[in-house]
Amino acid sequence: MKIGPYKIKFEDRLKFTALDATRIALFSVILTLIAFSAFFWKEGINPIKGYSEMFTYAFATASGIELTIRRMAFMLFVTLAFIIPMRGGIWNVGAPGQLYIGMLAAVGIGIWGKGLPPGILIPLMFLAAIIGGGILGAFVGYLKEKMNVNEIVVALMLNLIMYYLVKYLIEGPWMDRSGRPESTQLPHAARLPMISDSLIPYTIFLAIALGIILYFFLSKTSFGYQIRLMGTNPNAARYSGVSRVKIGVVTMMMGGALAAIAGVHQVAGIAGVYRIHRYFAKFPGTWAYYGIVFGLIAVLNPMAAIVVCFLFTGMQVGTMALQGRLGMGYGADLALIGILMIFLVAGQFFYRRKIVFSKEITTADGEI
Repeated sequence: MKIGPYKIKFEDRLKFTALDATRIALFSVILTLIAFSAFFWKEGINPIKGYSEMFTYAFATASGIELTIRRMAFMLFVTLAFIIPMRGGIWNVGAPGQLYIGMLAAVGIGIWGKGLPPGILIPLMFLAAIIGGGILGAFVGYLKEKMNVNEIVVALMLNLIMYYLVKYLIEGPWMDRSGRPESTQLPHAARLPMISDSLIPYTIFLAIALGIILYFFLSKTSFGYQIRLMGTNPNAARYSGVSRVKIGVVTMMMGGALAAIAGVHQVAGIAGVYRIHRYFAKFPGTWAYYGIVFGLIAVLNPMAAIVVCFLFTGMQVGTMALQGRLGMGYGADLALIGILMIFLVAGQFFYRRKIVFSKEITTADGEI
């Protein structure tokens, strides 16, 4: 294609750096904000005012920042659950199923051990969730690397199985006394403690600590190097003696455990809920898929994921507030993330291709 004296073409990338990925992610975000402005115009709202209200509520009001941080913990867990396997070359789309098993473990142990003190009961809930989510993730990783079974297909099937298991339990043996299709509430001993007088559970510190630890694990340890090598150059990893099956099983086990912890946070750390809410029977693990979006924006960097989850969770919270503050229609937060996902997926094209501009030079005899 030609524009004036310039010729534009696509070329294969010989090298792809983290800086390239960051540029693509930032460009996707900018395009998303521009495109989302159309929703403001449609509602008769100045986009500048809309974005101002969005960010003010999410990051500058007591209720908004509280909701942002609380939801950030969940998002960071599921984002890390995507990042770790992806660094090893495996797409973990099984976070919803792993999330469900964490919720089931928390509620099951909470009901079973309701007579236990919190210092014993809560660690047992986390331990059961980690084991359950780890096993579910490891199963997908083993089938992928040992038998070459598509991990996406297996994970989606397991998501559906876990969804119907949750649905059966909250509409049957674990149903609340009110008759609503949701589980009975957890006993007080099984509820996560909150920071001071806020509604933010201490799991936010666990999420941030895991993001920092996993960053150094991937960048500073020999096994972390093996994971990164398998994800970037599988052939070189195999020639170096790195076990493909080991990497697949371990990374997916870690991913499954992280997503399951998000499940414990969701049922035991949301004040006033403390149960498997009926929302999850209608929208099976939708939020868990956001981990893929945030993981790509963070360029698969666990440390960067902390900042990304904080900012974009705040944007979600802010768009929800726009419904009450500016009268926007329901689902603005979902629209924002949906647009972002479209641009991120489109941006994947530039992970392997780059735009090259070249100027045509015409000689005195008219040749190019």
